[in-house]
Amino acid sequence: MQKRLQKVKVCAPPRIHMGLIDCGRATDRLYGGAGFSFDGLCTSVSASPAEEWRVEFADQVKHSLRTEDEVDQLISRLEDVDVPPVEITIDKMAPEHVGLGSKTTLLQSVALAAFCARNIPYSKSHIVKLTRRGGASGIGVNTFWSGGLIVDGGHHLAKQDRQFQPSSHRVPDNIPPILARVDMPKDWSVAIFYDPNFLGIEGKREALIFSEVMPVEEIQCLTALSLIYHGVLPSIHEHNLKTLSAAIHDLNNTGMKKIEVSQQSVMTQKCLAAFWQNGLPAGLSSFGPCIYVIGETNGEEIETAKKIATTYALIDLGKYHFRKRGVTIKQS
Repeated sequence: MQKRLQKVKVCAPPRIHMGLIDCGRATDRLYGGAGFSFDGLCTSVSASPAEEWRVEFADQVKHSLRTEDEVDQLISRLEDVDVPPVEITIDKMAPEHVGLGSKTTLLQSVALAAFCARNIPYSKSHIVKLTRRGGASGIGVNTFWSGGLIVDGGHHLAKQDRQFQPSSHRVPDNIPPILARVDMPKDWSVAIFYDPNFLGIEGKREALIFSEVMPVEEIQCLTALSLIYHGVLPSIHEHNLKTLSAAIHDLNNTGMKKIEVSQQSVMTQKCLAAFWQNGLPAGLSSFGPCIYVIGETNGEEIETAKKIATTYALIDLGKYHFRKRGVTIKQS
């Protein structure tokens, strides 16, 4: 009897990156940061065994040539570790270059789908190593598996040996460890907005900014550390949107996150300032241009944010629940 082919579907959430911590030489850990996943704009990848490798993007999936190239490079690495051929279809993907970590999510999804389609045992560390992500931030590679809001511990690296590069330019030896993980309150949601006229910061431009602005001065790094551990985390534990708003505001005006905000369009910066003036828990995700706003699901915060975003011609990507779990795998 011919063995039935196994088809799998992998679905994984995007992430919001709230900020990096040590972008200088303040501690024994390089980078580290905080971020969370949400239940929407998910990446969906289908895979099944095949005679030869094939990757196809569904017609509705907008993607760059660089993304195609990085997927092709990943397939070559999968071949190098003797994963047999798989036919892969990328059915859905979060918008690229807006600060949602879409490429990290996509590459991990493709690698995981290939292993599962061939019934090959895998580990989180092996998948992450193959994708070559997580060189700077551990948020994307960790929320992919765990969901929730996490704080990662960055990389243990001697201060004199540090080269300041983004995740796409650093191949990590280890996954940044999760130091804290919490589930967001059930009655909170997050809304996402962005300026459609802003050219996303990625690739060579991102690497250039890293090299020009780092190392960030020590006091700024330590302030970012304190705002996450004694601002963001206790605010979530205490279910307090007011103190969370203050912590996120200060984080966006400190260290590397302040620099990231300064690189945004005038409309993005004005909208973010208006959110803060209205007391909203709002911040820039990664290098933007996405802005996130946290509020009660049925409260006034997010409705207020939508009105403000419209004033500044920002695109509304929707309101979503927070995700408490990581990637899902379905077999058929």
